[in-house]
Amino acid sequence: MRIYRVVLGVLLFAFLVWAFVHSWDFVKKGKSNVATVTIESSDNWELKGDYYRPIPRAKNAPGLLLLPTFGGNRTVYKKTAPFFQKKGYAVLTVDLRGIGESRKKNNQDNIPNIKGMDNDIRAAMEFLASRKETDENKLGVLAASTVCNAAAHAIDHDSRVRAVVLLSGQYDSTATSLLRSAEFPPTLIVASYDDKIAIKNAAPLREKMGNPKSKVKLFLNAGHGLNMFWSVDGTELGNSVLNWFEKFLK
Repeated sequence: MRIYRVVLGVLLFAFLVWAFVHSWDFVKKGKSNVATVTIESSDNWELKGDYYRPIPRAKNAPGLLLLPTFGGNRTVYKKTAPFFQKKGYAVLTVDLRGIGESRKKNNQDNIPNIKGMDNDIRAAMEFLASRKETDENKLGVLAASTVCNAAAHAIDHDSRVRAVVLLSGQYDSTATSLLRSAEFPPTLIVASYDDKIAIKNAAPLREKMGNPKSKVKLFLNAGHGLNMFWSVDGTELGNSVLNWFEKFLK
């Protein structure tokens, strides 16, 4: 009877050790690969984000900032972010000011405002560059619609940004000048002919891009912004975006 109890005790102990090891592996491989974070902008906005650590884990992974359209929140990238994560990128998605879970300190009002979003994007890039897994000198940015304008302003003179993708962008004169500059990072500008505003903004850039590595890619009936990924040309667009980041960030 005593031997039986000893054997039973040993087996129980072995099972508990096995369960602990495998549950820890689950935590490491699962939940800990994505963390909800808070990022503070220079003008006191607390921005909520999701940080996806690169898989497989590695130091000096390229960093990728995925920005939602104006009025959209970070959940639009719930499927896209893990795709890039498994390609070895450290990925950050973020709720810009007045959107989703973002809040201004000591103020519960949450009103979206395109003005100042360049500050949010700069803060997000600083956060992404500071992660221990990220190569701070290999950052990429993807933006859509009116947020493209804020992204252009935020990226200006930031040498850490090596690749940019702008979908259905709308730009003011300053952003247009920046995109035409030879110093601006290699940029893939995407628009669809059925999106008249985006085509109007892309046309002058197609005629003259300062950086010879930059490119304008036009589709026929792909729609607007992030919805382009779900159009009939979505697969081609997705491959173009992936190849763009792979080319300039790896």
